[in-house]
Amino acid sequence: AVFGVMDVVAFHFVPTVHKAPRKSEGITKLMAGPLKDKQYLWFAGYVATLMFAVLPVQQLFYQVYLIDQIGLPNRAVQVMMVVLPSLAQLLVLPVWGRAADRMGKRPLLLMATLGLVPVGLGWCFVGLHTAWLGYALSAIGIALWTGVDLVNFNFVLEMTGGRGGRMGGTAYHAVNSVILNIAAFSGGLVWGGVAQALKDWHWTPVIGWKTFGGYDAVFILSALMRLAAVVIFLPKIVEPEARPTYEAVRFMGANIYNNVTNVILMPLRLFRLRRDGGRRSRKRMSSGK
Repeated sequence: AVFGVMDVVAFHFVPTVHKAPRKSEGITKLMAGPLKDKQYLWFAGYVATLMFAVLPVQQLFYQVYLIDQIGLPNRAVQVMMVVLPSLAQLLVLPVWGRAADRMGKRPLLLMATLGLVPVGLGWCFVGLHTAWLGYALSAIGIALWTGVDLVNFNFVLEMTGGRGGRMGGTAYHAVNSVILNIAAFSGGLVWGGVAQALKDWHWTPVIGWKTFGGYDAVFILSALMRLAAVVIFLPKIVEPEARPTYEAVRFMGANIYNNVTNVILMPLRLFRLRRDGGRRSRKRMSSGK
């Protein structure tokens, strides 16, 4: 609550940009414009399906699963679901941005969404003795979702700006926000209903192997819906200037490798600078004597 109040107070210092008043066409007509754009509708269907499949499961069910089924302590859950994902997002966000500018947006959506499918399935195998898998999946999942979120924002900005023969305007942003919120809250209701209906369901495909329960069913269904977003909607999204997907994969891999290398080598560089600075100071003192 305190930080929320600080946010409101700080926003009052942001200068107001005054614009000349203009005649409105009416909210119904404005909102209907994007709904007549077939290319946008295919993109909206993709984002809505992915939002329905990922966001409620990622924000709620993973944490409940770790506490209720696995029994991890609160600190471990916070590190897994908050700390590591934040660090991963910090590492990959500039990489996604550069890749979107250089490679295009469609290949990045393909990479990120296909990567989210095994991430969803992998949560079925997170347990008390495989907690390391949860850390890895959580970081990878948010890194991939960051790409989807960034590309979605860029797509909407282009449509708002009137590219591709569109009228543009903030109606695209408004309609996109409505669609995303409907998908998110309906996904929460549906996945909650599925989990409640399957709370007593158990299935052991092979004796001595893992027993699947209601949480696992949610994870598997979520992964299948992520795959459906790729198969049904992405082929309909056209971006002629986009580079091939394999080039985008190579570009992303090289950038992530460079970022990780810089992070690892940064302490060594700081130590070397400090050591060299100490040597120069001693030399100056010696020459002064």
